[in-house]
Amino acid sequence: MGACHIKSKLIKEQQKRLENKKKLLQTKTFLKATVKNYTFESQQTVKPDQIVQKEQIFSVLISTQNFNKVYTILNQFKPIKAGEDQILTIQHNINAQIRHAQFIKRSPENDSWIENFLKQNFNHPNIIKVYEYYSSDKDYHIIVQEQVLGIPLCDYIKPSLQIQEGEAAELILQILQAIQYLHQNNIIHGRITQKSFYFSLENNFTKLKLIDYKEIFLKPELNPNSIIFIPPELLTFSQDERFSKEGDIWACGILSYFILNSGYPYSKCETIESIQNQIMKGAIIYESKNFDNISNQGKSFIKKMLTRLSTQRPTISQAINDQWIIENLIPKKFNQKEAINKLSKFKQVNKLQFHIMIYMINVFFNQAFSQLINTFNEFDLNKDGKVNIEEMMIAYKALGNSDEEIKQIFEKIDTDGNGDIDFNEFLIAVTDRKALLTTQNLLLTFQTFNISRNGKLTEQELSCALQIPNEIISENLPKLPLQKNGKVTLDLKSFKEFMLELL
Repeated sequence: MGACHIKSKLIKEQQKRLENKKKLLQTKTFLKATVKNYTFESQQTVKPDQIVQKEQIFSVLISTQNFNKVYTILNQFKPIKAGEDQILTIQHNINAQIRHAQFIKRSPENDSWIENFLKQNFNHPNIIKVYEYYSSDKDYHIIVQEQVLGIPLCDYIKPSLQIQEGEAAELILQILQAIQYLHQNNIIHGRITQKSFYFSLENNFTKLKLIDYKEIFLKPELNPNSIIFIPPELLTFSQDERFSKEGDIWACGILSYFILNSGYPYSKCETIESIQNQIMKGAIIYESKNFDNISNQGKSFIKKMLTRLSTQRPTISQAINDQWIIENLIPKKFNQKEAINKLSKFKQVNKLQFHIMIYMINVFFNQAFSQLINTFNEFDLNKDGKVNIEEMMIAYKALGNSDEEIKQIFEKIDTDGNGDIDFNEFLIAVTDRKALLTTQNLLLTFQTFNISRNGKLTEQELSCALQIPNEIISENLPKLPLQKNGKVTLDLKSFKEFMLELL
């Protein structure tokens, strides 16, 4: 009997080993199909004449380099599953940063949403940072993004443990600020759910990040978990789905209910149809032990966002400035005087230096983004994502500066001259330049830009790395001797000198 038992156990172990070997071979095949001999051609090649009209900082570098030359894969035999996509952990070969690479199979649907995605600009501390895009003509799209190590929001909220309203206000504000950024850029999410947001490593895992940018462009099938977030007006359009900012507000309201109440607003149902009926009837549960524990202002905040008539819901800006949010935010210590000091001493940069600095801040100061956005929010009183001259004057009022002095400071920082200071302009003004423009950081930046690895940085390489037209580069490069081809190139010494002018 004992011998039979041992034999049976050995057979099972052998079968298990064969299964593991099979999985390993499948993974190796997957990687060979995706990474081997990649000479990436950009599907959305950015040409100078396409972006001359609109100068902006593109958040995604559309690369034509060989993926293997830029990154090393760290977990090639243990990819993370993300629906139909695979996520691999990678390390940059020059700056050693650890990132994630999402491998997306080519298909007409995926080709379409990727093309639309690359036309957008996602650069917000509560949205997952996407660094680069690689493509092959035959098999995969690759999106290189920051590594988010925390858990999804839905795993954090426990039915048995109702969180404090101060903490809830912090989480809800971050969600609203991410969606506000999308709305300011005329992007409607349309599929916000409890799995849209993950906690990141920043601030001891208190920073939320919107991670499901794919769902913005390619709407997944509804299921019993996701239909909970659909507004009633959307259910009436079975053929032509009409996504709207008001619909996003509704979804944020459901998320707010989920966070404050530690549970969902509808009775538990097994089918989409039964939940759909509850949504159409407006059968939100406002009577429960947990809901009774919420303050009257908190209840009012939720009910305003879940107003059945979409035109009567608050805008995203109104929700952010709701009295409940303002009164429940945990006070943070900001050295606004230090920020004002830096703004006052702001040394102007030319357009090329501006773009290089933004690139370097994103790479080397990524973990400091939380503090920088909080400082920005102290100035941005109406929470519209920019600082106007009136808000700047209020911040300076206590220091006794004259209106004329404040206007001069404002005009220097407003690099594009549009009458507002956006977040990137603010970053340039308040960033510690001595800490950013170190010899090591400048060396790593130069090496990253210098694709040819010949020690001479060309206008074309700068244009490719920064995603800006050649005209901006040629007009703002330092005056150096021309090469035989009539172009200016920067060696490492010239590049350092050019950037150290800013100190």
